[in-house]
Amino acid sequence: MPSTAPIKRACNKQGQFTSELLETKHQAQLAAGFQTDLGFDSRSLPSTFAPTPGLLPRVLVDSCIYYFFRHVYPSEPVLHRQQAQKAIDQMCSSTEAYCMIAALCAYVMIHAHYKPPVSVLPRPEMANESNVKIGHVLLEESIRVRKGYKHQDNPSNLTVLTSWFYSECCFGLAEKYTPWTYLREATTQAQLLGMHDEDNYKGDPLDASHMRILYWVLFIAERTYALHDKRPTSLYATIYPPSLDEVASDRSFIVGLQIMIKMFQIIGDRFIRVWNEPQDNDTDVLWIPQIYKQMLKAVPKILACANGQRIEIHTTNVWLYLKIWQLSNLKYSLHEEDSFYDHLISIFDGEQIVLSIQSISKLLCEQDVTTLGKGLVISVQALLSLAVIASIAPAQY
Repeated sequence: MPSTAPIKRACNKQGQFTSELLETKHQAQLAAGFQTDLGFDSRSLPSTFAPTPGLLPRVLVDSCIYYFFRHVYPSEPVLHRQQAQKAIDQMCSSTEAYCMIAALCAYVMIHAHYKPPVSVLPRPEMANESNVKIGHVLLEESIRVRKGYKHQDNPSNLTVLTSWFYSECCFGLAEKYTPWTYLREATTQAQLLGMHDEDNYKGDPLDASHMRILYWVLFIAERTYALHDKRPTSLYATIYPPSLDEVASDRSFIVGLQIMIKMFQIIGDRFIRVWNEPQDNDTDVLWIPQIYKQMLKAVPKILACANGQRIEIHTTNVWLYLKIWQLSNLKYSLHEEDSFYDHLISIFDGEQIVLSIQSISKLLCEQDVTTLGKGLVISVQALLSLAVIASIAPAQY
């Protein structure tokens, strides 16, 4: 560990370097926990927020980009290849590009469990580290370097995407509040850029298409948090969903994304409001079974998309069934309207529940589960939730 004498001397200068010292301490902790063992020492950097030399070689970046487009892009097409290549080319001159690429590399290692081959790592010793630990180092690197420029004042699509990657990485690291914090940052940046306004999608078709997709991915994520943790929402269905005709090569991906968007549009603003405040003055409960009916019809019997996306669609669908069922029972217990409960039971489709369990189980057997990330967690939760629903279903099912 470095001597503390320089730090003591600096502290005596009336605290004028307080923020720099805190950041230096943070970097020393990083070096002690990660980077010294991996052959990097950020203490020698000329600037607190400068990129760590040699930490992100081109071969590692290319490997992560390839994995992203091969395994992650089909379910989350938030970045097109030309945009990624442009960011790679600008890594040495653009802090924003460097931070986004570092975050993307961290994302595929933490979220999609990518283990880079030894040949692309900066040092052979890193082969002994887990993909999550290496990804964590890259995440911390991106967050630290990003503090060196005012991304809040000059947000771009890359700014939003970087915050989204941070959120997903922190979720993969099982952090409690940080994922939501970064998601909130991403949604705020999206609003500052006017991504909620259809008039702002008239530029380059390829950029506009993926900006639209990113908005809807954030929309879905925010409502997932609202249902899971009773968080507020700030994004609404104010723009058109992605079109099958925008990017011909993405048609199969867009089909699945359209279904996901449709399901979360069914769980509308009224549902979110009542879910977050179930004891409000909204005594009308007959609209809830109508949402259940719409959800039953939201997923076609035949899905023309990859297994990973089909798993995500089916598990999300049944997870939303559960939320509707939970709200239904809660509102019934509050208002005790027998007609409402009888109506709900009459539309409960036990056969659909069984088919959903079978579909998810079959798809999980066929899919390489190492690439599912959060989807695998949701899949297990959905299966358990379905078992609970089935146990309280009408006797004939």
